[in-house]
Amino acid sequence: MVGCVACEIANSGRKQWNVPQKFEIYSMAWQNEINLDNVVLAAASYGGPIAVVRDRKRFIKVQTTGKPVISIYTASGRQMSSIVWTGGQIIHLGWSSTEDLLCVQNDGCVLVYDMFGTYLHTFSMGQEAKDTNIIEAKIFASVNGTGVVVLTSSYRFFLVNNVKEPKVRQLAEVAGLTVPPSSWCVISEDRHTRVLMARGSDLYLLKHSEQHAFPVGLDLRENTKSVVEMAVSHNNRHVALFTDLGHLWIGSADMRKKYCEFDTKCPSRPRQLVWCGTEAVVGHWDTVLLVVNRQGEFINYSYDSPVHLLPEMDGVRVLSAFTHEMIQKVPLVVQQIFRINSTEPGSYLLEASKQFQKRSHRSDEYIRLVKDQLNVAVRQCIEAAGYEFDPSNQMMLIRAAQFGKSFVPDIDSEPYVKMCRTLRVLNAVRNLRIGVPLTITQNSPGNTKSRWEVKEQSRQHEVVVGGKGTVPATRSRGGRQRNCPGNTKSRWEVKEQSRQHEVAVGGEGTVPATEIPIGSGKRVLLAAKQANRKKEVDYRGKSVTDGLENMDCGAVQAVGRVVGAAGASAEERYKAD
Repeated sequence: MVGCVACEIANSGRKQWNVPQKFEIYSMAWQNEINLDNVVLAAASYGGPIAVVRDRKRFIKVQTTGKPVISIYTASGRQMSSIVWTGGQIIHLGWSSTEDLLCVQNDGCVLVYDMFGTYLHTFSMGQEAKDTNIIEAKIFASVNGTGVVVLTSSYRFFLVNNVKEPKVRQLAEVAGLTVPPSSWCVISEDRHTRVLMARGSDLYLLKHSEQHAFPVGLDLRENTKSVVEMAVSHNNRHVALFTDLGHLWIGSADMRKKYCEFDTKCPSRPRQLVWCGTEAVVGHWDTVLLVVNRQGEFINYSYDSPVHLLPEMDGVRVLSAFTHEMIQKVPLVVQQIFRINSTEPGSYLLEASKQFQKRSHRSDEYIRLVKDQLNVAVRQCIEAAGYEFDPSNQMMLIRAAQFGKSFVPDIDSEPYVKMCRTLRVLNAVRNLRIGVPLTITQNSPGNTKSRWEVKEQSRQHEVVVGGKGTVPATRSRGGRQRNCPGNTKSRWEVKEQSRQHEVAVGGEGTVPATEIPIGSGKRVLLAAKQANRKKEVDYRGKSVTDGLENMDCGAVQAVGRVVGAAGASAEERYKAD
């Protein structure tokens, strides 16, 4: 992955910290099933499921009944369920923060399904939306959860801030609006939801607390006739506007500050315009992706087949019929360690570790270069390991950190142990069979909204067993529900009812859940040990680093703090941007 980035830097002539990294996450399992040219696709954030339905605006030959079928896949392309659609015309598909599928119909009804195609409930966007029909809709993340904004054929906007408690509000009207807006987007910030709408080259802010739209002045190039596309960053702090002249305007969401205005040399409207985290904007034209950062620097990527962009809080995922890739800004600590001729302590420590593995005396020379900064070097290697998706790179950096720790007697081992546990969990959920490509940023400890509570709904309740503790890894209830005596409902009982009847033990050995006795964590671990010893498998499995099995992994409570949360409040670190 680092080599690929370095190659792109050499070809583009740019500095590394201004170039994103692009790497493959999965080879898609749906390669012979999906043609992205002929479908409407919606994917949940944080590596969630993907909903696909045939685009009824395109005339293609079908070999089934005339009823549309919504297929739901994991991020790795494995089909989870399907829904035979018998309702009205679907205007928009999207996912809620709890990974429920929202299907917006033209009559104003929003039907809610879970990821297994089970119908949950329906709510309406109001009587006027039903009478006049909906022509466009957008689903957005808000402080309260997930919201919906619809545009009716009378060119009025209606808002629901929280689909769990749907309360319909009409937004301010634009006087004299007799044609559909050229583009619009939703900005949800600090419990206030606004719609930024373009009528030609004129921009308006629409709020439900005001009767009339508020005009927004914007310094655009001369001869600009309309703003044809808009995009809002994940933290709702930045906005990108694309004009009919092919200019990309990037600035703050309040329109008071312009970061740059970039000439794409392509006046045609992009298929998609999304933000890559909070640092750059990605435009998609046919087989070309253009990435432009807030300083006006850019890079191109070419594709042979149609792709679909899935924005995330720290990057953008690129989905095609064959691969699932990720584009991110290269993290600062990764730049410091891997850039050419780096003099950072972490870079020297990594090289010392490599030389030590080769049994070379040069290892001592590199250690002497950073003997006064070993604490910093160890911290850099631990932090960089968290950003890597490739387990071999993780192991390389974790081994370097472990090597450096041995030279600092009083160093705090907690960050090292914590990162090892986190990587074990992340690698488990990224597995092709699970198909949840969470990043370390999305899994940041301290978030108030637990992503693991959401992931539990996918009916995969594996438990990774490592060291002396059991880690509720992939789908546990926020990392807080234990398989301990006295629990009202044992996780193992839930396990038997689920579709995945196995317990992952350290990554390699597997034990059928129905054969493990219900009871304390010690009995479960003992059963796992005995079963795997019969298979001649080390019950501890493969660790991220050698010797990890000898660590005291601590109580389950400590592990819960590692895997307990990743969700909405992770955006706080980006709000400063």
